[in-house]
Amino acid sequence: MEKVVITGMGAVCSLGDSVGEIWDNLIAGKSGIGKIERISTEKHDSTVAAEVKNPEGFEAVCKKYWTRRQLNTVTSPCRLVMATAAQAIEDCGIDLENYDKDRVAVIYGIADSGFEDAEREKMTNIILKTMPSSVPSLISEKFGFHGVSFNLSCACASSGYAIALGAQLIETGVYDIVVAGGLSNYVTHDRISGFNQILAMSANPDPETACRPFTKNRDGFILGEGAGTVILESETSAKKRNARVHAKLSGYACYSESSNMTAPLEDGEGMRIVMENAIKKAGLTPDDIDYINAHGTS
Repeated sequence: MEKVVITGMGAVCSLGDSVGEIWDNLIAGKSGIGKIERISTEKHDSTVAAEVKNPEGFEAVCKKYWTRRQLNTVTSPCRLVMATAAQAIEDCGIDLENYDKDRVAVIYGIADSGFEDAEREKMTNIILKTMPSSVPSLISEKFGFHGVSFNLSCACASSGYAIALGAQLIETGVYDIVVAGGLSNYVTHDRISGFNQILAMSANPDPETACRPFTKNRDGFILGEGAGTVILESETSAKKRNARVHAKLSGYACYSESSNMTAPLEDGEGMRIVMENAIKKAGLTPDDIDYINAHGTS
């Protein structure tokens, strides 16, 4: 079974326009959370979010790779994730002229590509332009990749599933490279209203204290914007082209509790099983784990 490594990365979020900038700001302890600026919050209880601060940055990246006509066929959130794909492909150093592009697939996890953004941008053919599958399609078209190209939607786990599926396709020898990633959609009226209606979002107006998932008196989460892409590659392919390896994807696991649409099992059994399976696949023990990236409704 092929081993999977990561040879390229791209990201844009409230902390920066690139992986390097985001990393530097994280290490410096900076937060991208602030007062919502793009839309009016007059009618909303929630007034803070982690918005992308510099949309001109990712738009400029897109303009380097796609024509104006192509970019006009998708929403701003779609262009956000396309920019991270371009960053990651550039970062991985692949020779696009000579690499076998039949062996490259594109898989993204995008649950919502921005219907409200399309309306605000006064787009025509809104239904077509908000199809999440447009993102992998335009990426494949631009770079000439001929492997499968599709989007999957699994709510907040969408990009994680895209990476897991991409890894499986490489491990089993179906592809040598999979461009995989996802999108956390823009802050919109619909999203704020929807989460407010189910009392899921924080009404705390202070950007410094609104997001406190591990605090006893927490009152909900806040919205965040961003997108990311990784280049998954077989270790054999990476060695053959002398690629720089950022990391190895040593283990992953997926599990469906089949219990509740929004709440996990109270005893944590599902989370225990999926974490144990991922650790086992990686050939590690719980004592080997240095960092846990927690996710959940606060």
